[in-house]
Amino acid sequence: MMFPEFETYSVQLKERQDRWERLVKLSRDLTISSKRFIFALHRAASQPLNQRKETAERCASDALPKIKSLFQSIAKEVDQTSFWKYHRAFTPGCQEFAEGYSFYWWLTQGNLVGFDRLASVEVSAGCVSSEDWCLGVLDLTGELMRHAINCVSRGDNETCAEVCVFLQSVQRSMTAVVMSEGGRTIKDAKAKLEVLDASVAKVEQAVYRATIRRNELITLKASAILPPPPPSSSILNEDE
Repeated sequence: MMFPEFETYSVQLKERQDRWERLVKLSRDLTISSKRFIFALHRAASQPLNQRKETAERCASDALPKIKSLFQSIAKEVDQTSFWKYHRAFTPGCQEFAEGYSFYWWLTQGNLVGFDRLASVEVSAGCVSSEDWCLGVLDLTGELMRHAINCVSRGDNETCAEVCVFLQSVQRSMTAVVMSEGGRTIKDAKAKLEVLDASVAKVEQAVYRATIRRNELITLKASAILPPPPPSSSILNEDE
């Protein structure tokens, strides 16, 4: 016969496990929705510059309502006292959303979204932590790297250079902040920082090659316009 106290513990444990599983499922749905949001933003980023912001806004209006609904469901499962107890269950979805929303913010505003904006009630129902924001921003650099390479392939070297400058600023800031956020190391930050460094190096190399090609093209055009120098024999004859 089980003691009444153990029956109580069993009920509490089962309730905790059920809640954990619900949060894992919500996180999985949030991850899928956020990835679709990112894919749509990449299509928006491929539009001409004068249409890019409008297309990104349209993508957000289509994707964010469902994402906000998922965040509201997460908020119902956790409160201030249990947030960190269950945080590992839903942090993957929060990080993916932070990556997608940061990409959307960069396309529409041209800068990095702040933590206060991302963690606000109207955006994520207060479910995004500072760790989620940091790790999501680190993942954003991979999306911007792909965007920059695509811009080079389309001949949009100016946007690629803008992305390079932005990535370099993120690299400097995150290298100094992420590894010591709150006086402790953020899980997975070191690996993501290595990916960030690789992304920055790829974009820098793309900008370098594009600049070299442009300078070579300018030189070729200039040589085609300028008259050829006189042959050396004619110069000698004039001197005689």
